[in-house]
Amino acid sequence: MTNKKKLSLFSLILININIMLGSGIFVNTVLLSKLTGSLSPLSYIIVGILLLPLILAIVKLWGSIDSGATFYHLGLPISPFFGFLSSWSYFIGKISTLVLGIHVCFSLLQQVIPELQSTPILLLDAITIFIFTIFNLLNLRTGSTIQYGFIIFKLIPIIFTIFSGFYLFSKANFNSELLIPSGIPASITLVFFAFAGFEASCSLSQSIENPKKNGPKAILISYIIVVIIATLFQFMLCGNLGKELYSLTNGYLEVFPTLIAKLSNFFQNN
Repeated sequence: MTNKKKLSLFSLILININIMLGSGIFVNTVLLSKLTGSLSPLSYIIVGILLLPLILAIVKLWGSIDSGATFYHLGLPISPFFGFLSSWSYFIGKISTLVLGIHVCFSLLQQVIPELQSTPILLLDAITIFIFTIFNLLNLRTGSTIQYGFIIFKLIPIIFTIFSGFYLFSKANFNSELLIPSGIPASITLVFFAFAGFEASCSLSQSIENPKKNGPKAILISYIIVVIIATLFQFMLCGNLGKELYSLTNGYLEVFPTLIAKLSNFFQNN
């Protein structure tokens, strides 16, 4: 494989961010708030710190392996069977989380765009998975382009939430009555799922430019970026919606319709 077909550090970082910035932070919006109130952004910071030793361990281990840093190679020092088990467990688990991410994405879109509700969501899921698979089989450059598209698509609701704060954010949504520190321990497991994906570089080690150097860098950089984005996103939602965020009966499916409605009311009244 020539270098032209290999992934640059920038492309690898985007792929990692795209995988990590998936369904987790959207599904968690209401669940975390019901557990911890307006302290929910703090859960992302806590888990970000708790996972940091694991991130640094993978970065260090990758830098010491010359033959590659796939999950098989990472498990090989223990035993070949452990390497085999690690690689296939990751493959099956990652497919499951990616399918869930696509399903959550279309669930949100059907709430924001009513016209999509006439199409069965499982059909939308299947078509997307098929298209995504075909394009990724073509070559790495095409796959990278798809990654760029997906990350832009995911950033739209996040950017919308942040900019809504210029009009809706209120410090009153962080008063002592809305803070529930007792729910933080229970929220940690939810946040762990949201950060899954930092290890994606390992499965691509054979397709990376200068993998021994760029692989560890991509893991560390993308992890820090996603922790910041997830924390800021949850913080702005709490500041924009306050108690409304905790009382949504349909969970995350109602978050953006509620945010859009509140923003519309703001502009109508001003």
